[in-house]
Amino acid sequence: MLDARCWGNLPWLCLGAAIIELDGAHVGQWMVSRPLVLGPALGWACGDIQSGAFIGAVVEMLLASDLSVGSVVPLNGSVATAIAVLLTGGEARVEEAVAIPAALVAGFAHARIERGERIWRNGWIREIRQDVQDGKEIAFGTLMARAIGGHLFFTWAFLCVCLLVLTPGLSWGWSAAPEPVREGMRWAWRAAPWLAMARLVRVFWK
Repeated sequence: MLDARCWGNLPWLCLGAAIIELDGAHVGQWMVSRPLVLGPALGWACGDIQSGAFIGAVVEMLLASDLSVGSVVPLNGSVATAIAVLLTGGEARVEEAVAIPAALVAGFAHARIERGERIWRNGWIREIRQDVQDGKEIAFGTLMARAIGGHLFFTWAFLCVCLLVLTPGLSWGWSAAPEPVREGMRWAWRAAPWLAMARLVRVFWK
């Protein structure tokens, strides 16, 4: 389990994760947003780099073939990794067996919302076209700042809300679940690394 002290720094950790997530498609693309890198980084910040690295490696292998190319917005591995690591590092100490599936669902939800965010930004093209026709100067720096800053704020808020909602919800649900259900989910979590490696082998085989 991760050190509970990271829970008190939740807004700052979410901000750091949101800044790193920008590397996925908005700024840099230096691969630092990959779960294999983000997981250990957040784990180190929370006091347990090994757990963070393990979670990051599992998510990385599960999503090895999901790439953001063109208009494709796959499940957000950075968001899923951040939520998984911070869920297990909170005061409630959500078990990995339930934290990982919930984090993957959150990563999928983030991707769905981001598609709408991109459609909203596409509406700026009409404004730019009209400004060009009117002979106005285009403030590309301002547009870039709006786009990047807006996505950064959205991701930060999404992470904070997910963690504030999921932590008590999953903790209560886990304690209320029958023991066979909990043991089944623990078994699935123990098998997750092997399933993830099988997916990775399939990706390289193709």
